[in-house]
Amino acid sequence: MLSVLIHQDFNTLLHNNIYPSIAVKVIEHEHSETGNDKDKAVLDLGLSSISEYAETQEDHFLFIKIGGEPQLIQDENYYCNDLEKNGYFFFLQIDEEGYPDNLLNGNYPFGFGALYLYKHKVTEEVVAGFWQYS
Repeated sequence: MLSVLIHQDFNTLLHNNIYPSIAVKVIEHEHSETGNDKDKAVLDLGLSSISEYAETQEDHFLFIKIGGEPQLIQDENYYCNDLEKNGYFFFLQIDEEGYPDNLLNGNYPFGFGALYLYKHKVTEEVVAGFWQYS
């Protein structure tokens, strides 16, 4: 499983939006059920799951795109130059345009944009590569 942690302050996100200085962290871990012990909970941590998501259209994604080529909002090389130089390739894209109705609570974290995750060719580490908005 992947957990994506997003900095709460939009200005911090805005000024740190490209690898290696990105205010988004990806943590890979085994699946674990959500507990109900309030003493061990991080109450300020928002939680949303995309586990139930199913793609409904074959040729057009609205929410999650895995593999292939990313669908960029801003097609500029500088977004992925350092990633590719350091052995990463495009892995997954989460596009806020396709958020299911029950997923979002509050503002769009990336300003109605998209988050692009990259995977290392050798270590298979998944990192937040960059995010974009229009």
